Amino acid sequence: MQKAFIVLATLALGACATQQPNTIKVPPKVPPKVTVFSTVKSVLARISPIKPKLKVRDVLGKNSDWVRANLGTPSFERAELDAHIWMYKNKKCILSLFLYTKSSHEAELSVLHFDARNRSGDNMDRNVCLATY
Repeated sequence: MQKAFIVLATLALGACATQQPNTIKVPPKVPPKVTVFSTVKSVLARISPIKPKLKVRDVLGKNSDWVRANLGTPSFERAELDAHIWMYKNKKCILSLFLYTKSSHEAELSVLHFDARNRSGDNMDRNVCLATY
């Protein structure tokens, strides 16, 4: 009888026990991988230098070495007696630079004039064109 009582009590208690609702276990959020630079030098090596935009006043009067250093090799070059015409082309515009010697005794060429045209051939603001180089 005692055994029957224990069995019935166990079954009764089991029936009264509250069931836990089914829960979905969500994995904890993992923070994104962060790259840590060990030195300032390595950070600066990854940053590309910002090239200052050229203006008309920066180009006029400059010699041919300065022009090549800042604009690169021209797309087209034409040499005349005292003048050279250098043309630079990019997707936005065309620069035509006119380099002259300052005197008949000097061999160094300097930019005394230049113009800018859009890709359709229409004149455009020289500062706007220079900003694209």
